Amino acid sequence: MSYDEKKLTSFKDIILKDAKKKAEEIKIKILKLNEELKETEKNAKKEILPKIEEKINNLKASYKFKLAKKTFEMEKEILNFKNEEIKKIYGLCEKNLNRFTKSENYVNYLLDKIQKTLRENSCNEVIIKLKEEDLIFKEQISSIKEIKKFEKDPNINLGGFILVDTKKAIEIDETFETLLKKVFKNFYKTSELNLKNYKIG
Repeated sequence: MSYDEKKLTSFKDIILKDAKKKAEEIKIKILKLNEELKETEKNAKKEILPKIEEKINNLKASYKFKLAKKTFEMEKEILNFKNEEIKKIYGLCEKNLNRFTKSENYVNYLLDKIQKTLRENSCNEVIIKLKEEDLIFKEQISSIKEIKKFEKDPNINLGGFILVDTKKAIEIDETFETLLKKVFKNFYKTSELNLKNYKIG
């Protein structure tokens, strides 16, 4: 090998050596940067994730509160609507009953209903309570032998009657007010106006 060849080989070795050294330094720096990146990411997660979770939880809580509030408002609105509709229907029934009490069929209804009630309850001597306007039927009702006394009841406004058997200590309420309440109690449970049929959520 000539001097020039040796010199060139030595020069290449120096260059390669420096290059390998530089590459090793770069590799170490890259590994160090990767470690720093991982540590930074780890610290960021520790710091940021709880904040994100807190924000999400706050949003969920806010959403649940708003949903619950809106649900309550809608159910309240439905309840008010239902009550208003029931009042209208109740008022219509009262008008129809008032109209019926002024018809020719009313006294026959009273006579039939009184006799049926007496039979069902095995009453022999009773006091009958009527609204003041219905005392005009006293003569017809007196034909029922079990009726021993008539009384005016200021609490009866729509019609019907109350029978009182003092010997048995029972009072049988067949007033239209009571019958209407029974009908509407059942109507409330079974009708489409029942709030449970409109439950939100």
